Amino acid sequence: MNRPRRGILVLALAAAAAAAAIPPARAEDGGPAGGGGAPPVPPAGGDPAPPPDLRFFPKELEDALKALEDPAGDEDTRFDALQKIARMRVLEGATGPLKEDAFGPVLAKALETRQDTFADTAGTFLAALDQERLHGALKKEAESGNDPSRLRAMTFLAENLGAPKGVEVLAGPLAQCGAREVRVRVVEALGLLRAEQGVSLAIAFLRDPDLETRNAAARALGNIGDPRAVPALLAGLPENKGDLGWFCAEALGLIEDPGIFDAVLQRPAGGPAGGTRAKALETCARLANLDAVLGLLQRGASPEVRTAAANAIGRLLGDDPAAAGRLKPGEREAFADALLEGMVSDGAPTVRAACCWALRKCATDATGPKAFRRLLTIQGDDKLLFLLTILGERKVAEAAPTLLKSGILGAKQPMIRRASGVAFWQISEPEAVTSFREQILAAQDAGTLERLCEALGSWRTKEGFDVAVQLLRTTRELSREQFCVMLALEKMTGHYFGPYPGLWLKWYQQNPQFFSPRQERIDREKWRAEFDKENRGYRQTKETEKA
Repeated sequence: MNRPRRGILVLALAAAAAAAAIPPARAEDGGPAGGGGAPPVPPAGGDPAPPPDLRFFPKELEDALKALEDPAGDEDTRFDALQKIARMRVLEGATGPLKEDAFGPVLAKALETRQDTFADTAGTFLAALDQERLHGALKKEAESGNDPSRLRAMTFLAENLGAPKGVEVLAGPLAQCGAREVRVRVVEALGLLRAEQGVSLAIAFLRDPDLETRNAAARALGNIGDPRAVPALLAGLPENKGDLGWFCAEALGLIEDPGIFDAVLQRPAGGPAGGTRAKALETCARLANLDAVLGLLQRGASPEVRTAAANAIGRLLGDDPAAAGRLKPGEREAFADALLEGMVSDGAPTVRAACCWALRKCATDATGPKAFRRLLTIQGDDKLLFLLTILGERKVAEAAPTLLKSGILGAKQPMIRRASGVAFWQISEPEAVTSFREQILAAQDAGTLERLCEALGSWRTKEGFDVAVQLLRTTRELSREQFCVMLALEKMTGHYFGPYPGLWLKWYQQNPQFFSPRQERIDREKWRAEFDKENRGYRQTKETEKA
């Protein structure tokens, strides 16, 4: 079975998938010059006529319904037809014909399908088209039906009805079905609708012998967020069979109850349930628990607990600046210092990585200089990489000469050299940049030039581009040095035009804004406008791209 999805998100996810698969049109690739045309001018007097691409044409609906009901068609063909029909709902004059001619066939196919996405998309369309009619049809079908596959499809349709009508169908006749696939979907849907009627049902399902049903019940209780579920979820926390304990830990973190963290903290720390207990501590921690979480980071007996504490600090202080702003400056720095110490001193790699992640969100003005002082004494590749990350993001100017000398030129490990280069350009200290430029242009041996070119590829500016083109002219043709310069240009631009300075300069003349931070945003807006023109009804927005 496909994993269930929210019907309303199907269209957004389809648009986001298209955004990932189709690169934004860049000027150098001959992309569109602008984002759509001007809106149509309304005629003098009366209402403006809708644009041709927003008018409803009965023949298009007729063709789509034939494809939907074609017995020789496959699932993909039917889903394409459903999408075409769903898009018609926004067209001028389409509502009446869709209610009369499309509602019945779409509902029939939605109940027959075993494809969750089809049923979910159909539910979104039908609920928006005629909610009362869909509610009546589902209630009648649920009360008389006994086919598990049809009842499962019905859960998606009912979910798209929302509360209270959809909840009435889900918690009533559908909840009485004994088939596992229906029980799982019923409790999932009630959870997604945050229906109080699902609390008692989900608590009962936590004791179900089927593992998937129990996990779905835990997820639902978390989504509903009712404190009545806390005792049952705490009882399920030690259960590792089927990963129930992990689902309970996540669910507990979604419920707002000030006593949950202390209740989890009082549970036994050792044994097989140590990991799920640590996860619950991470998800249930709130700002009121920060002091206890700090103690767990510094003195936690297991790596799991210390990792969970670091993650909790990062979430609490990094994801909600307004709430974290209630801390005094000295208090916030104490947390940053503890994370820095854990990042470079803890014996467990997972704890060090978690501390680095959290410190990137919680660093203070003093964190960068403190990290630089630790850089000079620390051994260990991952610790060095974490410190380099902090130095670059905090733009510690005093570290730039050391990064050039000991990192870019002096480090033996390639990954340390590359991370030093990235941090070096993030800092962009003027005197250090001038020193880099002078050294790379004066480099005589291949080893030195190769190390500097590794960093040159991360210098994504017009100045860095000019240095690379200049090196193309001065390095020997087909030499190792020339190849290193070409690799730097490819890394810098994403293009490969060979060892020919003229081609590179011609390309840049056609794309003078390539290194501008605005260029990518401009190209993205142009692409989005073109996508909207070609895909009416699937509006592509910045929000759907993030999704």
